[in-house]
Amino acid sequence: MAFSAFISSALPTNSVEDVQRVFTQLNLGVIEKIDTKDYEGRDGRPLRKFWVHFSTSTESGQKFHARLASNEARQKNGEMVQGSEIPRIIYNTRRDGSDMYWYVYHCKTPAERAAEHEARIASTAPNVRIEM
Repeated sequence: MAFSAFISSALPTNSVEDVQRVFTQLNLGVIEKIDTKDYEGRDGRPLRKFWVHFSTSTESGQKFHARLASNEARQKNGEMVQGSEIPRIIYNTRRDGSDMYWYVYHCKTPAERAAEHEARIASTAPNVRIEM
């Protein structure tokens, strides 16, 4: 089963290769591709976003995806999802012993986004007909 994950806020020093390495070590599935975008945080600091797209998933990947999807559904229903409920991926440890981590969220796959787009287009298409 394909799924996608979203890292909303990473350091600009984190690279696609770093994300690939970490997610490969977690054995969540086969990574199809990773998209990234640099942006400026609220405080003006440079940050980076990552979208990790899996073509297949392992059993642990399916559980991970279910947790991400559950959090998203809860948020859509107006529930507060606390920080401790959002999966964190610890990718390094600082010299002082504190963890470096990414919060990870559910993300629609490119195929899911394309299907939603097509459905929106179909639902807003004009009702064209000839009456005689």
